[in-house]
Amino acid sequence: MMTGIVLVEYAEASDEANRDSRPTRQDHRDWHRAVLLVAAVIIGLSLVLSVRDDGKVALIGLSNWPLPETCGLRSTLGINCPGCGLTRSFVYLAHGEWQRSLAIHRIGWLVAVFFVLQIPYRWLALRQPQWTLSSAWAVGVVTFFSVALFGNWIYNLLNVMPSTFGFTN
Repeated sequence: MMTGIVLVEYAEASDEANRDSRPTRQDHRDWHRAVLLVAAVIIGLSLVLSVRDDGKVALIGLSNWPLPETCGLRSTLGINCPGCGLTRSFVYLAHGEWQRSLAIHRIGWLVAVFFVLQIPYRWLALRQPQWTLSSAWAVGVVTFFSVALFGNWIYNLLNVMPSTFGFTN
């Protein structure tokens, strides 16, 4: 028995009665292509970006023009979100600076490994479209990363701003 790997049952594109309830083979291929592209872009950008001394990110060779901040929570409320620091963590990892990566985001390396593993998995899924991980695996992975990111975020909030939550050092 192969736990976690299932034969996917696809709806036929011409089967209008089931079209809304089951994805077609093309729907899955489009999803795998999109995730493969996103993972490749994230990894590629990690290689061509650098972190400036002030913590802002810029393209290598264009450090005078940093990228704009993209975190809405940080720019409006002044506090980091669960994903704040992931870009810098990925960039440090891509350039072999492991300690800086861990200092910026405690689980950034784990999220980076997840994106790197998307490349072979999605490539295989496109080559062998009848096989895929079960939805239970997908739910498990999403749950794991959600708990890890939010747990790390809460830990950081309690350590950075303990008085805000009624805790004192």
